[in-house]
Amino acid sequence: MTLSESLLEIKERIIKLKTGGKASSLTETETRRSLIDPLVTALGYDVDDLDQVRLGWRGGKDVPEQKEADYALFLPGQSKPSIIVEAKRLSSQLKDEKIISQTLMYAFINGVAWCLVTNGNTVAIFDAFDRKKKDRSLFEEFDIENIDTDIGISADQAAYLLNLLSPNSIKEGKIDEYIESTQASKAVFDVLQDCVRNSDKALLRLIKKKLNREYSDGQIKAALGAINVTGEKEPVEGKPKIGEEKHRTVNPDTGSGTKKRKWRTHAERVKVWKENNTIVCPVRDEGFNEVFLKENRWYAVRIREKRIPYIKYIAAYRVKPISAITHYAEVAAVVPCGQKEITRGAQTGFDCRGKYIIQFKGKPIAIKPTHVLPGTPQGTVFVSLEEILGE
Repeated sequence: MTLSESLLEIKERIIKLKTGGKASSLTETETRRSLIDPLVTALGYDVDDLDQVRLGWRGGKDVPEQKEADYALFLPGQSKPSIIVEAKRLSSQLKDEKIISQTLMYAFINGVAWCLVTNGNTVAIFDAFDRKKKDRSLFEEFDIENIDTDIGISADQAAYLLNLLSPNSIKEGKIDEYIESTQASKAVFDVLQDCVRNSDKALLRLIKKKLNREYSDGQIKAALGAINVTGEKEPVEGKPKIGEEKHRTVNPDTGSGTKKRKWRTHAERVKVWKENNTIVCPVRDEGFNEVFLKENRWYAVRIREKRIPYIKYIAAYRVKPISAITHYAEVAAVVPCGQKEITRGAQTGFDCRGKYIIQFKGKPIAIKPTHVLPGTPQGTVFVSLEEILGE
């Protein structure tokens, strides 16, 4: 099994623990056994081999402040570990500066360069010897549960970063190569950024040379000035400016309306997903009676995969002549259909490719018909349950 595959397997365990309600009660020992041991194994260390992995390692220095390392990872034939791992329970937050500073101090005292701090989901790696960087992180921490979603990095990216801690990479100095490469990339980007912002003369000459037609210096400077720091072009007149977007908001009185809002960062997007935790699906009578009410599920729904973990409820929008939400249910699971065609109510041969089945925890709950959506939605819409219930 590749490191990428191992990470995706760990991701599935995390999601299962969270959807099953066990994540908050998982102890540190259980977190180690379920998530951290498999992670250490995926990095290339045998957790059952005392020459490679030691638990509760105290080092060789008699320093009152030092604590035990939860894991100490050794290269073959070495008496000093290359990495120490600070393990926390899954529900723990890793932002605690005390946890990080104690781990770094312990590593520094014992001459161990690298520290892996994890709760089985969030992964952060620190350089105990680098006093120049304020946070001394090797790269930005990431959550395994967000791998291959739009708020996380890809499985291959995560595997590449974590592979820096593998025995072969440590032995071959891959971390140093990575640090030098990222520093060079940043330096080059900063120079290029400065050239773009200031319309560097040498850059102007190069651009004019590469173009197939003549443009004036003023036109090229104007074009460069429309490029923001991330390399994205500012929109032309009449389109929303960078930093703004037009979007629908539901007015409880009129059922319509738009306004402008800032483009969402990853954290803002997740916040919105958590708030709008109810997927509203338009349903016809036959499917509503035969599937939604009798089978306690709904399908085939096209859902953005990255949003699935944040879906807590489903509501049925009864199309005309009712044109209202009449029932909702708590979501137990969202799973791929797994087949090309299905029968839903009176509809036969329903296309299910690339879609999902939403399974309910119990019977749908009837509510007073409510109109919180403008018009008749042609597809799924996300809102908060509170908005539907009028709370």
